[in-house]
Parts: sequence; structure tokens; C-alpha cells
Amino acid sequence: MTPSARCQAAIEILDAIEETARAADSIIRRYFRTRRYAGSSDRRAIQALVYVILRKRGQLDWWCQRVGVEITSRSRVLIALILCSPWERIAPEDAFLPGKYGPAALSENEVASIAASRGESLDHSAQTESISLNIPVWLEGLFCSEIKDNYKIEIKSIESESDVDLRVNTLKSSRDEVLSELRNSGIEAMPTPFAPHGIRLERRSPLTGLSAFRNGLFEPQGEASQLAAALAGAEPDQSVLDLCAGAGGKALAIAACMRNEGRLVLHDIDPARLRRAEERMQRAGVNIHETQIATVSFSLGKISNEEKYDNVIIDAPCSGSGIWRRNPEAKWRLNAERLGEHTVQQHDLLKIGAKAVRPGGRLVYMTCSILAAENRDRIDEFLTTAGTNFELVRPAADWRRVTGQEFEAAGGDLQLTPGRHGTDGFYVAILRRRVE
Repeated sequence: MTPSARCQAAIEILDAIEETARAADSIIRRYFRTRRYAGSSDRRAIQALVYVILRKRGQLDWWCQRVGVEITSRSRVLIALILCSPWERIAPEDAFLPGKYGPAALSENEVASIAASRGESLDHSAQTESISLNIPVWLEGLFCSEIKDNYKIEIKSIESESDVDLRVNTLKSSRDEVLSELRNSGIEAMPTPFAPHGIRLERRSPLTGLSAFRNGLFEPQGEASQLAAALAGAEPDQSVLDLCAGAGGKALAIAACMRNEGRLVLHDIDPARLRRAEERMQRAGVNIHETQIATVSFSLGKISNEEKYDNVIIDAPCSGSGIWRRNPEAKWRLNAERLGEHTVQQHDLLKIGAKAVRPGGRLVYMTCSILAAENRDRIDEFLTTAGTNFELVRPAADWRRVTGQEFEAAGGDLQLTPGRHGTDGFYVAILRRRVE
């Protein structure tokens, strides 16, 4: 593809991201699936441009306004080519050459904007902090204390590209064995620093064609998510309810913690996600699970009020702010109304999940969020609600059990952050139902 064709592809993808609620990586995959002529180098170049725009959108929009062009996908691409240099040695004039597969020719105003921004830096002293950090201004005061205490470093960490982590399926293999298989396939990798069965790739590589993946020896899963599943404390022969199971990522990890012994119930409102979970369970060799589809959103569905579990896990729907490194488009889609809807759902899920915990059992609440309203605020509200018969369990012992390391934080819950831990932002609160 020519630079101009790549440029037009980036514009089309960005427009699609603006127009739909689907994740950017899903939109990109679908785009290239119907355009087989795009080679691997074309796809890499287009994706690099798209993602730098999603990560730096606040500053790019500021520059569009400064040089006097309307804020559109096209103008963001133009300014990014000048100030972010995602394509070395490609001038914006060359990327906007008109042609059959390229964008429309540059207007006089766009030519003037190139002249006005050429030689400048993306960072500018006139930018406010929220603009320079590419954070919507309404979010500035809503982050958890762990982010606020080291604000600039944490937010800059969110802008970086996330690592690719794998979780070894201990029902079938070991970390050393999978590391060896990966290296024999030409994929360099290393153990993750905290998760005991985690592997981190040195660079992104195709995985689904590997025999180790097809045989269920590993699953892609971020280290923070692996830790959350392990900290839940599910044990062999227990009964465990995964209330918002989705496609089963955490349930797979929990089944391994249970050594495929006991009962594991995957509950979700989406039948398609549960079908995907079933496929993954079969590949991993898990046979202790069953799936239950909720008939009403965020209800117990088929689950009886009299049925109690040793461990109830709530991986609650949330803003996804902790995985903005993976899904930077989500940062710009979030608004106060949507955040409010999430917190209502989280409140309801805690009440629902609590009813299914046996005396002495655990209720484990987790989100991939770094916003206080979705995490500590929800737990504080739950614990102060009249009739709540739960107590917070400090994570120090579980952290030591899982990681072999001492727990440094003083609080009664766990907030992982990109800057401090090198993981996605992830929150975990472990609650125990009192024995009456």
C-alpha cells in the first residue's frame, strides 16, 4: 500500500471507532479481514498511526484548534503525522496525495496548518495538565488515591502500550515447559514478576497457531487479572460462583486453582460469551464447570436464594479505566452518565452476590478500574449498609501466598496500577461472611 492508501485506511478505521461502541482492536481486525491486500507491514503502520492518535487525542485535538482545522479523524491523522512521527521519513504531503485509494487532496487551510505545526512539539507550555496528559478534564479528580499520589507517572504509564501476558494452564503444563515451547517457536518470553504462572512476551507474536495454545497449555491473560483470580482463594472441592463470567478468562484460572476438583458455576447475561467460555474450558481440560444464563440483567437468574457457595466472585462491569493501555478509545467514550450506570450495577451486584455466600465464605469484588467510585467507594458503601454481615479481609496473607512477596500497602484492599506494578489497573476487595 502507498502512504496515501495507508493514511486513508487509518482515517476510515478512526471514523468507525467514533461511530460504534466496539473495541478498537475488534474494529481493526474486521477492517483488515475484508482487505486481504494489506500486507503485514501495511497493517503494522496503520495500527501504529491509529493507536498513537487514540493515546494522544487530547493533545492532537488541542493542536487542531491551535492551527485552525476542524477536529476530525482526517485532521487528527494529519497533525499526528507532523507531531508524533509514527511513520519515519513520510511527509504529510506525501501521505495526503490524492488518488484512487488515498484521501482527498489537502485544502489550503490544511496546507497552512502543516506550516504552522511543522517543527513544533506535541507538548506545549500552553496546554493544561489534563490536555498534556490526554485525560478528559471531568475525570481529573475521580482517580483512586494510588493514582493521585503519583499522578503524572501513573497517567503517563497508562499512555504506554501494554505487555502481552500469558497464564500457564497448570492442569496440563508448567511455566518452564511453556517457556521452553515458546522459545522453540522463536518467541522470546520471561516469567511475570508477581503472578506465579504468568509469562510475559518480549514482543507481540501470533499465538493461536501454536500447538501449545491449541492443546490448552496456556491462555492470554494480563498479569493483574491472573493475580485477581489467584487472590480470590478458591480451593479444591469448594463450590465457586463466577457471577459475571463473560468469556471465562478468570474462571479458567480459578479452575486451575481448584485443581479441577469441586464445582464451578459460570453465570452471565450473554449466551454468546458463555459459549466462548465453554470452548475455552474444553481446550483447557476443565470439567468441573457448568454455565447459567441470567434471565434478567444483573440478577441471579436460575440461582436459588437458598443456594450458597464457598466463594462468590464478582468481576463487575466497569469503566475499563485500568485497561486504557489496551483500549485507549474507552477513555474518550466514557462520560459521567455511563460511569453512574456502572456504579449502580456494581452496587446491585454486591447485594446479589452477598446473598449467595455461605457463612464463613468469601465474596471477592474486582474491577479493571482505577476510579475510586467503582472500587473503594462501592466497598465502603456495601460494608456500611444496614444488615451487611461481611468483614473486609486484608490481602497481605493472600498476596504472600500467591506471589511469595510481602504486601507493601497498608489498606484492607488491593489496587494495582501501571506505574507502580507494571500491570493493568486492577482492584480487588476480599470480604468474608461472618458466621452467625
